[in-house]
Amino acid sequence: MDPDALKVMYRLINHGHKAFLVGGGVRDLLLGRTPKDFDIGTDARPNRIKKLFRNCRLVGRRFRLAHVHFGDNIIEVSTFRRLAEFQESAPDGDRLIRSDNTFGTPEEDSFRRDFTINGLFYDLETFSVIDYVGGIADLERRMIRAIGDPEIRLLEDPVRIIRAVKFAARLDFEIEPTMWAAMQKLGPEIHKCAMARVLEEIYRLLRGGAAAASFQIMEECGLLAELLPEVDTYLKEQRRREVDGDRVFWEYLETLDQMKSEGIELSNALLLGAVASHLLGLALGEPEPSADGDQDLTGRVDSFTRHWVEKLGVARRDRERLAHMLRSQPRFLRPRGRRFRPRSFVTKHYYPDAEALFALGCRATGLELETLERWQALSREMQHEREAAPETHGGRRRRGRRRSSAASPVPREKTEAGTVRKKRGRRRRRPPAKS
Repeated sequence: MDPDALKVMYRLINHGHKAFLVGGGVRDLLLGRTPKDFDIGTDARPNRIKKLFRNCRLVGRRFRLAHVHFGDNIIEVSTFRRLAEFQESAPDGDRLIRSDNTFGTPEEDSFRRDFTINGLFYDLETFSVIDYVGGIADLERRMIRAIGDPEIRLLEDPVRIIRAVKFAARLDFEIEPTMWAAMQKLGPEIHKCAMARVLEEIYRLLRGGAAAASFQIMEECGLLAELLPEVDTYLKEQRRREVDGDRVFWEYLETLDQMKSEGIELSNALLLGAVASHLLGLALGEPEPSADGDQDLTGRVDSFTRHWVEKLGVARRDRERLAHMLRSQPRFLRPRGRRFRPRSFVTKHYYPDAEALFALGCRATGLELETLERWQALSREMQHEREAAPETHGGRRRRGRRRSSAASPVPREKTEAGTVRKKRGRRRRRPPAKS
């Protein structure tokens, strides 16, 4: 148990409130995994939580949550809620939840959650797990099952389709048949959700250590065609040309999973680059489409990344990093032009990102490993030179720019009242000489 989570729970309990460890933290502890987050459910209202914790911030519109900060560690505290009422007035019977701040009891809160394995509570006072929804049995069966009617749950929040994929891939669980049928049917509903939420879930799929399995499940249920239609079309065309024509794509995703297990930090731009490099023919081990030089590649990259920004809502910073990474890939294999200088290329601000994508392809395919080592050696050499540069010239002082007399500061004089500006007297004009 996280000691900061225990502090929050004990303070709530000592002030007369119920406080349970809820959601994924209980699930992971029962599975013998280390929880990523420790979330707490309580009967205290958000404003009451804020009064109890000076280090608390209230966030969220759709879900009003309390974030209790302990340095970089954030403990999320939510008030028990009941099942939300969907908008009956909607002409199409839309069940999408847009506001969910109707408070309730712990039992009502468990029934409004998405999956049974996420509906478990841990009671710190009795050291027991509270199960209202049959989550323990589904953990033993290794099954992803919706709480209640799967179609209603997915219509309330279509992002739950992506979450079902994530848990099935990451935990190696099966998806219950009724739930699977609902996912296949309601995939187009994902477009009703905010792009920022959908993009964040895509990042989590790619960064979660089970990217390959997640994309395979998405392709099987039809969600990939809704989220990333370019990728879905690309995979089908590659398999149409050759039986295992999509092999390199899956090797890239499997390498991302290996890098995650090694503790390597994966930036958003690198995650997108692992997918986009195939669509632009820049992945190692795949034939590059015919292009008329770097100018054509630059245009294709700019057009593609701009399209992704509009569709997925990618941040401008990540989009620019992604464009630099993709445009730079041919430089590693075919340095062109008399003006190209490898040492100058290594000093570019985007070089570390470009090298990371190239290294990903080399690890995934086993190709160009010697080329990668040469570039990495050159990068280390340039880094050593930059670190040694201040020591070589440290004894020299840069001569300051000499000020003109007109720019010199006005002289000051010290008096009893302090330092004051010395007044300049008016220069008396001499009378013209008499002729």
